Amino acid sequence: MGASTCVGCGEMRAGLPGRGALMPAREVALSKPDKSVNSLCPYCGVGCQLTYHVKDDQILYVEGA
Repeated sequence: MGASTCVGCGEMRAGLPGRGALMPAREVALSKPDKSVNSLCPYCGVGCQLTYHVKDDQILYVEGA
């Protein structure tokens, strides 16, 4: 996320920790997502772009655009 336009509002960290989406990758990178979903962060008005990588209806990881 360092090179993205994300302003670091904290919403991703607050909203996703229970799913492990913002944990160190470890073996998650070995799993291929079923789909990738482009979205916008809904927290503040900046509109940071995100891509959710999903497998079996679970978020594997999130990338900032």
